[in-house]
Order: sequence, then C-alpha cells, then structure tokens
Amino acid sequence: MCSSDLFMSMVAGELLNDIIKTNRITDPGEILKSLHERVITGLNKKETESFTIDGLNIAICSIEDNQNKLYFSSSGRPLIHISEDNIEEITGSKFPIGMVTRKERIFETKVIDFKSDDLFYIFTDGITDQFNGVNNEKLTRDGLIDQLNSIKANSLKVQHQLLIDFFNKWKSNSPQIDDVCMIGVRV
Repeated sequence: MCSSDLFMSMVAGELLNDIIKTNRITDPGEILKSLHERVITGLNKKETESFTIDGLNIAICSIEDNQNKLYFSSSGRPLIHISEDNIEEITGSKFPIGMVTRKERIFETKVIDFKSDDLFYIFTDGITDQFNGVNNEKLTRDGLIDQLNSIKANSLKVQHQLLIDFFNKWKSNSPQIDDVCMIGVRV
C-alpha cells in the first residue's frame, strides 16, 4: 500500500467513526455521501482536483435481522450475495470517494432481501487484481465468484482458510500487488 493510500484509509476511518458514532448516520448511502463531502472539504480540494488517481473505493452494509434485509451502498466495490444456488453480484456507484468533478455524487442504498443461511461477501480489489504466478493472468471477479461458489457449503471459518490457501496458490511466486481484505457473513 503506498503512503497516499494509507493516508486516505486513515482519514476515511476517522471520518467514518465520526459519521456513524457521533452523527448516528446508519444508511449506507448517506454514510458514503457524508464521507465523500468530508474528504473533499477536509482536504480543501477544488472542483478539478483529485487526491489520487483512483480515489477511495469502499463498500458498506448494514443488516436488519428482524426484517431479513441487508442495506448496501458502495463506491467502486461490489457485494456478492449467494442464496442457495443463486449467485448475484450487486454493484454500487462507480465513482470513488474523494474524486472531484462537477457532477453531484449520489450513493444509492440498495435493499437486499435475504433468507436464513444466505452468504454475503465484500472485498478489496487487491484480491481480484492479483496476478497468477504461472501465466500472469488476473484472478478477476468471475474467478473469485467461482471459488466462493465452490466453498459456500463450508462454515465461514473453513471458508477463511480455503480462501487463504486458494489466494496463495493463485499468486504462487508473484508478488502481492495490493492490499487484500474480504469480509464474509452468513445470515
């Protein structure tokens, strides 16, 4: 992770704590809208400036168990929902947090109904952008989704180890190119 990425992650973490804990904003889309506005304001960015080329990509979920609903919003990151034999990739906004343009940024909150035993995954692009040590191909989202589908019947603890083993075997002797983080939840 380069120093500007680390800086953006630290700033975003502090801002998210304030948005959620102090301001008590819980809607994922509203959280991202507030985060975007605060990053731009906090860094004194002009309409045509960007902190980094990519900005910050983030996915946020909240779960309402008693109604079997998951609320999702993101900036450049998908949510994978596995329900029995159905696999769905749910996308959010394409523009990154902190990227300044003249267009208004709208972070839509999507509501996903779920059943008991459904699985949800969010992850950084460091997983899917990782090159293979054998033929120098990227893993891609399709490759990751295929792997998640093949291990979905296992407990999350077992899935965790299987995913680590899969990723390490995939990258083989290639250097890791980015941060890697995945969160999986069985509801």
